[in-house]
Amino acid sequence: MLETKKSWLALFLYALVLSFITFLTKTMAPAMVYQGAYFIIIFFLLLTLFTHYITLQGLKHIPDKFALVYLGTMTFRLLVSLGIILIVFLQEVPDRITFVINFAIMYLAFLIFEIYALLTTLRSNFQTRAENGEKKQEKLP
Repeated sequence: MLETKKSWLALFLYALVLSFITFLTKTMAPAMVYQGAYFIIIFFLLLTLFTHYITLQGLKHIPDKFALVYLGTMTFRLLVSLGIILIVFLQEVPDRITFVINFAIMYLAFLIFEIYALLTTLRSNFQTRAENGEKKQEKLP
């Protein structure tokens, strides 16, 4: 997860890369990018920061229930995103289809980042535990 400053920096750089890709796409094909696409990126950046903060707090206080806390924050993110899409459809925002497509792409992009960060953390934790387990077995008679 995003525990270190290096990881937080990686998230911000990821958001900048997505913003740059959005800028390039908007330059080449303006009809494909929603006019508020940068606000969508900021929304998902803040939502990711919030859900990671909640997940880390849950990990500190109830480490045995990490999966439950993590899945809870993922569900929260999904419900908030669906709520935003519902509001957009009820308010009859212009270019609704473009908004939904851009919103879904950004949702998936930030989800991919989060899963990658989680897998990297779990892999390093697994390797550390495996090494510690080998050291303990060596000490046993």
